[in-house]
Amino acid sequence: MNKKHIDFINEIGGVSRVSEYCSITKGAVSHWKKTNIPKAQLNFLSLKFPIEFKKIFGANQ
Repeated sequence: MNKKHIDFINEIGGVSRVSEYCSITKGAVSHWKKTNIPKAQLNFLSLKFPIEFKKIFGANQ
């Protein structure tokens, strides 16, 4: 479990919003809180929410 992934999910709107952004189930996003956000979805979300991404992960992620 990576606290940064949990913080990022919460920062951009929580499980429900992230599931809508990625067109997946809320259960899948909840699972990410235990296993981390998959790289493809993390890349997508970092482009959609660059300010929030940099706030949580820093500029060199």
